[in-house]
This record gives sequence, structure tokens and C-alpha cells, in this order.
Amino acid sequence: MVTHAADGMTCVYWALAPAAHVVSCQMLGSDLSPWRGLMWLTFGNEISDERQWAGTLHRVAIYSEALTPEELATNLAVGSE
Repeated sequence: MVTHAADGMTCVYWALAPAAHVVSCQMLGSDLSPWRGLMWLTFGNEISDERQWAGTLHRVAIYSEALTPEELATNLAVGSE
């Protein structure tokens, strides 16, 4: 899992129910304004369809703020039922 906070702190978590453990956090900046209408958010494939992806996505969620490790753990626990 990955979180990106308003202050620009981006964290990667190793997730195994019922816990989420921080693997790495790095300040990447908080200016996401270039995303406004200029870029698409895609999952699993290139927009150009040149490199097809044959995987499966499970429990994709987008939130308006970065979740805490405790909130991530809660979501993991609920999703594993």
C-alpha cells in the first residue's frame, strides 16, 4: 500500500492482515496540481494499450487523505473477512 499526505510525505507499507508495517517514507512534495486534467490515473495497463497487463487488482481504494498505519490495518482486517 502507498499513502501520499498533503505535506508531501509518501509512505510504502508492507501489508499482511491484520497489520500494516512501514517499509519506507520519503518526502516527495505535495504539488499534485499537474494532475488536474493533464494526466489519467490508470490501473494495470498503459493508456496506449501497448503493454497489456494480465494481473488482478484486489481492494483498490482512493481516499481524500493519507491513512494512518492503524487505519490501514483496520481496512486489511475488514477486507480479509
